[in-house]
This record gives sequence, structure tokens and C-alpha cells, in this order.
Amino acid sequence: MKKLKKVFDDKLSSKECQISVRQLKRWLLRDYPQLIFVKPKQRNLHELVLYRESPDELVVIDNGNINTDSTDTDEGAFDVPPACDIPFDNESSGILYKAALILRNLMAESPSLSCIWPPTANELTKDAVKEVIPMLLFNFLAWCTAASEEFTVENFVQVADKIESKLLSVAQDLVYCNLEVENKCQSICH
Repeated sequence: MKKLKKVFDDKLSSKECQISVRQLKRWLLRDYPQLIFVKPKQRNLHELVLYRESPDELVVIDNGNINTDSTDTDEGAFDVPPACDIPFDNESSGILYKAALILRNLMAESPSLSCIWPPTANELTKDAVKEVIPMLLFNFLAWCTAASEEFTVENFVQVADKIESKLLSVAQDLVYCNLEVENKCQSICH
């Protein structure tokens, strides 16, 4: 709901028309009865805004992605990502399981960081981390988070610098988590 309020304020962009989130919600409910507001039980989660396309179908409006009817230039317009029409079934679960096994094997074969412990800041560069994590793991995470739509298996996909740091961190955590599990299994078995 806060994101929707921000979008509303950005569209108006005038200081004389200041409304609260509560007022905006009332206006939207009055003028657009097909909108539904869902407040999660956890306090740290934001209120969701759902749109009822038909009596049986709800659509989540998320990340400020709202289709506007304005014919303005590209500034201020929002792109609505295409909906995923792939149904999730047992076959999809099998594909995900196989993908997880492939990634686990890649992580098991990945080299460790070659430096004296504890590493210095000079040794912990993005390039050094990229040598430790499997390229396909990074690409998989980029595709999962929609940071990139580029399909390649030959190099790391291009993402924004801020996102790249986060993806590298998650990938590095997964690699080291996998190593810990392997080491525990080996010590138990031997």
C-alpha cells in the first residue's frame, strides 16, 4: 500500500494535494470496488493490493508495477512484467529437483578462496568471489530474482552493480553452506 501511495504522490507531484494512505485507500475502494487490500499477519510485511479481474481471479499488484492509461512519454510510466503462464505441477518439481542437484554438484566442484585466513579487503574483490562461485549458480539466482532475462551459459549475466553484490553474496553463502554440509557428512561417515 505504501508503494501505491508513493506512485500516487509521484503522479500528482503537487504539494497542495497531500492525502494520507488511509484517504487514498478509501478513495480507491469507493472508485474501484474490484481492488482488495490484504494485510499480512506479520507486522513487518506490507499490505498487498489485489485486483479482481473476474469473480474467481485475483491479480497481485506488486513493486509499484501498475499499468497506466496515460499516453505520456516513457518517464513516469511503469512496465508490467508478463505473467508466467507455466503451471506448477509434479513435472516442474522434478525439473527443480534436477536443477538443484546440478547446482549442488557445481558448488561441490567449485574452488575455494585461495588466500591466507582471514582474508584482507584486497583479496575479497568481486573478481575473486566470481572465481569461487559457479557461473551457472550466479546466473540462476539472477534469473530467479528477475535481475536478468539474458540466457547464457558462457559467462556471468549482466546485472546492476548493487544487485550483483547481493547475488554474489547469496551465491557465496550457498557455496560455503554446501561445503559445511559435505564436511559434516564426511566426518560422520568416516
